[in-house]
Amino acid sequence: MSKSDEVLWLRFLPREPDAAASSGDSYQLTPDKLELPIDFHGEFNSVLVAVALASIKPATEQVGRYVADLLLEPTEKTRRLLDAPPQSLSAATLATLQFSYAMAAVQLGEQMGENIWLTRACDAFKAVLNVWTREHVPLQWAGTQNNLGNALQTLGERGSGAARLEQAVAAYREALKEYTRERVPLDWAMTQNNLGTALQALGERESGTARLEQAVDAFRRALDVFRTAGASHYVGVAAGNLARAEALLAERRQEAAGTAPT
Repeated sequence: MSKSDEVLWLRFLPREPDAAASSGDSYQLTPDKLELPIDFHGEFNSVLVAVALASIKPATEQVGRYVADLLLEPTEKTRRLLDAPPQSLSAATLATLQFSYAMAAVQLGEQMGENIWLTRACDAFKAVLNVWTREHVPLQWAGTQNNLGNALQTLGERGSGAARLEQAVAAYREALKEYTRERVPLDWAMTQNNLGTALQALGERESGTARLEQAVDAFRRALDVFRTAGASHYVGVAAGNLARAEALLAERRQEAAGTAPT
C-alpha cells in the first residue's frame, strides 16, 4: 500500500507468479491498482472487497460458485454506489470503479450462470471506454476491449444466434490495434487466443470454412508467442484450442467435398 498527497493506491497481487508478469511487472487487474480519494467514504469498503475477490485467480478459475457467494453482496453495493457516486469523484476515478465493478460482475455471471451480470459487465465496460480512450490510455483501452470481448463471448456462447459473438470478435480486433506483438507480446497472444475461440464458436454455427480458418490462424499466432515466452500453461491451452479448431476445419472440408458436384 502506498500513499501520495491526495490519493491512496491499493495493489492486488496473486499468490503465485503469473506467466503474463514474466517481464518483471506486478500482476495487473488493468489497471493494477484501485485509485481512491484519501478521504474515501465507508461505501468504498465494498469496492475493495469486490475487487480483491474478483482478482483471486485460484478461486475464479474454479468451476462453480467458489467466490460468487462472497462476491455478490459487495458487488451489489458497488453497483448502488455507482448509481449515485459522490460528487467529489473525478471521471477517471469513476471509470476505474466502473471497471472494477465490471470485472466482479463478470465473475458473478460466469460462476452463477446468470447472464444479467454479464450484461451489466458489458454496459460497465462500454462506459469505461468513454473515459479510457485509445488516444489517452491506449493499453487500458485495449485491455477493456479485451475484457468486453470476453463477456460478450460468454453471452454469445450461452445464447443462440451470432450477434454477441460478432460483437466479441469486433472487440478483440479493436484491442489488437494497441495490443501488438512487439509492444505487449503476451497480451497480444492472449487476445489472439480469445479471438480464436470466438471465431471458432461462430464457425460452428455457420456453414463454410472461413471462420474456422481464421480461428486456426489466431490460435497459431498465440501459440507461437506462448512457446517463445516459455508460458507452458498457455501453450497447453492454445495448443488444445488449435487442435480442436483444426479437427473441426478438417471435418467441415470433408463434408463440403462429399457434397460437391462430381
